Amino acid sequence: MPGGNSPTTKFPDYAIQYYVLAKFAHEARQTPVAGNCFHHAVELMLKHYLLMPGHLTLKKLAGKKYGHNIPRLWRKFKDKLADPTLDQFDAFIDELHRFDSIRYPDDLFLTGASLALVQKREQNPKVIYSETKPVPEFNLALEDMDTLMNVLFDKCSVNPQACAPFSFRGLAGEFLLKDNPTLQARVKNH
Repeated sequence: MPGGNSPTTKFPDYAIQYYVLAKFAHEARQTPVAGNCFHHAVELMLKHYLLMPGHLTLKKLAGKKYGHNIPRLWRKFKDKLADPTLDQFDAFIDELHRFDSIRYPDDLFLTGASLALVQKREQNPKVIYSETKPVPEFNLALEDMDTLMNVLFDKCSVNPQACAPFSFRGLAGEFLLKDNPTLQARVKNH
């Protein structure tokens, strides 16, 4: 991870902060906000990697081609790493990106939605905002999010505890580490 106080070094710190907020929002059953915070966490981790020397510029990442589009960022990230094991997250990235479309509640009020953010992917409760017609579905499992974030920490060479130490203290640390054995082990070993 590049040193100093450049935008590149701030991306993982902010990503971890969004990750903590997402886990807290999930626990508080604030599903649209949790999904959006998870989206931001992944977006910032991907941008952190893609800003490393030899990849893309901040200006290019902020442009229309990439912007907040995590499927495009994900494809570029995978192209750079050439790691076929990352393909297992493609569907999750696509589902997570759908939460960007409900960043603002306008469409939710117009179309309604079924939102499910569950702990394990085997669970699938639906929360229906509109029961009169078919509605868009937004579904995420927290265990998939935790797995993806741990993979991103590895692939981006980010030590989350060193990068965002305040995120591991008090209530923030409790939510970050809750039901996340991989991150618990990572913290214990550092």
